[in-house]
Amino acid sequence: MAGAGSVDYLHKIGWSGKAFGSFAIHNWTLTPQGNGTLVTVEESMEGWLVWLLKGTFQTGLDNSLTSWLAALKTEAEK
Repeated sequence: MAGAGSVDYLHKIGWSGKAFGSFAIHNWTLTPQGNGTLVTVEESMEGWLVWLLKGTFQTGLDNSLTSWLAALKTEAEK
């Protein structure tokens, strides 16, 4: 996947790129909240393949977000 990314150190990370007949934008915002951090994830995907396989893409997105958030939690708690 080729794309571009940006980081607001300790607060935001984002990237975009093309892959498999689609274009995606991912933005993560980390907001201090009490003794923890609230992670907000925004994502947008478009393209002919996304339109054709909406359910498959949504399931993949849901699974990948669950996995990424679990990995982030594990690393943050080390």
